[in-house]
Amino acid sequence: SLTDLYLNNNRLKTFDSSFSKSLYLDFLTLSANSFDILQAKFFHNIRKIRHLELKSIMIRSLEEDTFTHLAYSLRLLHLSDNKLE
Repeated sequence: SLTDLYLNNNRLKTFDSSFSKSLYLDFLTLSANSFDILQAKFFHNIRKIRHLELKSIMIRSLEEDTFTHLAYSLRLLHLSDNKLE
């Protein structure tokens, strides 16, 4: 099964995990894309993830509960080089 998903450098402006009923990932990178806001629904169908890389994606804000349901599995979160306020 899929454990690593690399979507960096793809000029993505949105990400919708609804393409799968549920994902169990070790690694997801969305780095170097063009998101403005990361909404909680972006990661709704990701049930488990250990490493989430969101570097240089130009996000300005995060919804309060964006990563809440990932709290027990997420071990590493990269948010460097963004425009978070």
